[in-house]
Amino acid sequence: MDDEGNFIYDLCGDVKGERLVQAVQNAVDEARRNGADYVILVAHLGENKDGLIKEWGAPFIAENTRGINAVIDAHSHEVTPALKLKNLDGQEVIITQTGTKLIYLGKLVINTKGKLTTQLLSKNEISGRNEHVTNFINELKARYEETLKNKIAYVSFDLRATDDQNNWLIRNAETGLCNLITDAFLNSAAETPTGKADIAICNGGGIRANIKAGEINFGDVLDVAPFSNLMCIIEMPGQTILDALEFGAKLLPVKSGAFLHTAGLTYKVNTSIPTSVIFGEHGEFLGVKGERRVYDVFVNGEKLDPEKIYKVAGTDYTLRAGGDGYRFNNSKVIEDAYMLYAEAISHYLKKLQVVPEKYNTPENRIIIK
Repeated sequence: MDDEGNFIYDLCGDVKGERLVQAVQNAVDEARRNGADYVILVAHLGENKDGLIKEWGAPFIAENTRGINAVIDAHSHEVTPALKLKNLDGQEVIITQTGTKLIYLGKLVINTKGKLTTQLLSKNEISGRNEHVTNFINELKARYEETLKNKIAYVSFDLRATDDQNNWLIRNAETGLCNLITDAFLNSAAETPTGKADIAICNGGGIRANIKAGEINFGDVLDVAPFSNLMCIIEMPGQTILDALEFGAKLLPVKSGAFLHTAGLTYKVNTSIPTSVIFGEHGEFLGVKGERRVYDVFVNGEKLDPEKIYKVAGTDYTLRAGGDGYRFNNSKVIEDAYMLYAEAISHYLKKLQVVPEKYNTPENRIIIK
């Protein structure tokens, strides 16, 4: 979206999924006309897990098109060896996905009789390396090795984004790592010409790894924050903040990358109240119509005032680019692109030197009932 909230491009997104289905079907038809015997769809859609929009999911595409033999999928981090569905012609389509963090590698085989099968292989089942690829990776590693190994701080406990089974914790619950990151946002804002922010927010989907106990280096920070998102500060009324919190809590207790972590602000969510968020045709926030699930919102210990203007620090992905469908109405950018997301975290860790014990457990910034 542009600064006025208008969509510059939308990747064929619509609520019913019709435009996306048609775009995929057109591509499949063209591939078949050009002589393709098999069509493999490489996608980043997901299999309808954790609140994904059904009409934008891989199963919906597979079942509503013709000519696709298999879908190699991603996005929802699911372990899907072989989900078999029927397309519009009643023919089988296989959907497969390898989970996350290279737990598995996917293998798709077309045998001599034309039958397709998929398989997920663990690291223990894989032997041998491609020399060309290995050399290329090693050259890249050597180029940045010293920078990545730079020691930043020390932590005596694990800072968690996932549990021991690699399930995301930070997409529906507060953790110490999330609190450290949002505190880092506040710290970075305080050192800009504009001065400190009142609040910091970070979407759960923007946090991608744990930090293990021990020495923390810059490579660890990049694992947590691998994106090139930039920090910014935006002025907005309290009502806009309330709306954003409502949007971020819309799927709770189901996991969602849009779930918001905070610093300088605390809030509670009543999940027994159905979400009353209104979506646009692209899945973006339009408003709230009905009872709200977010309540008891406090900014630095004081009840949030819907009419008051607050300074909010965060990444441009969330605050400016409409990431996850967010729209921050009646807002004004006062500090833009002043630091990379990962730099804000590493700068704060360098300042701390030793990560305080308070980040070992949640601080009840977010209470979900």
